[in-house]
Amino acid sequence: MGLASLPGSPAGSMEPEKIAEFLSRAEPLPAVPRNPIDGEFQAEGDLLPTLPPKPWEKGELLGAGTFARVYKGKQIESGKVIAVKEFVLEGHDRAQLAAIAEEVTTMRSVHHRNVIGCLGAQYLPEESTVYVFLEFACGGSVGHAVARNGALPPPTVRSYTAQIVVALAHLHDLKIVHRDLKGANCLLLQQDLLKLADFGSAARSNAGVATMQSAGFAGIRGTAYFMAPEVIRGDGYGRRSDVWSLGGTVVEMMTGKPPWGCYDNQMTVMYRIASPDEPPPIPSDVDSTIEDFLLQCFVRDTTQRATARILADHPFIRDMVKSLLASTE
Repeated sequence: MGLASLPGSPAGSMEPEKIAEFLSRAEPLPAVPRNPIDGEFQAEGDLLPTLPPKPWEKGELLGAGTFARVYKGKQIESGKVIAVKEFVLEGHDRAQLAAIAEEVTTMRSVHHRNVIGCLGAQYLPEESTVYVFLEFACGGSVGHAVARNGALPPPTVRSYTAQIVVALAHLHDLKIVHRDLKGANCLLLQQDLLKLADFGSAARSNAGVATMQSAGFAGIRGTAYFMAPEVIRGDGYGRRSDVWSLGGTVVEMMTGKPPWGCYDNQMTVMYRIASPDEPPPIPSDVDSTIEDFLLQCFVRDTTQRATARILADHPFIRDMVKSLLASTE
């Protein structure tokens, strides 16, 4: 069973040996429309390359999370620098394998200039290890840039916001919800090209509603500062929950701190976000255009909160979005 034959989210129902086979293969996927807004422009047919079983070597550690470590890697034959996400399994745990298979399936179903590319996956059962091969982001993350330099210049905030919105619009058109949008998961390549990354919390739904608890999206996912109120309340997580997190990411870029960053206690942050009387965390010195953009992100009623497609036409980023789309022609 190859990657291209796994639509939706079937990994949880696969037998362990099928999951192992799936993770050890990396069949190219058909090209999909590049344009996230109207889908008019098609990719030129170039498919994501497959790396395994070509020899590669592991380099320096780039970062570590709860479930995986990310290393700088190199494909020996071509010298191509890649990122390698390493999962060390607890034995051959079926749930872990299924979760990784789901992440790979989601990433391989997306081909977009503002989403990090998944180049393949390799499962080594004798080592209880899975490697997922990704595009290498030479510029680090927006989160690192903010931590290093503080608030970003307004033109940079505008450019990055437009790219995030374009990527979100495309993901949401595919019914993929990221569920952990924040600066740390917005990676930077050359010439300020931004790509969304880390789909470990992402999920896909066939539902068309704003908050999809009935589709299995209930439960808390993501980072507290960027969580939407409905997520904290346990009402479920939908595409417009990503839009709330987008607003938080814009605040992070503008101020150098996450929304509600004045609170160190995560429970306090979650209480503030969930409280209907708490005003949205909009800086007092922003101009009216940016303020309106953020207000549309921070609407507590999910049915009234803007979608990524609507925000793509907001005056704050409209011209930048048009420029991005023109560059894909």
